[in-house]
Amino acid sequence: MGERSGGRHRSVVVAEELAARLQAAGIGAETEHRHIDRPVLT
Repeated sequence: MGERSGGRHRSVVVAEELAARLQAAGIGAETEHRHIDRPVLT
């Protein structure tokens, strides 16, 4: 994963990475961004 959060919370990055790995393994998974309209804090 490394340092690629781009100002997002680590939990978002972890959730997206986990979903991607599950999908790659053939397991249905998706993420939902409930607060996507809020500004990113830097």
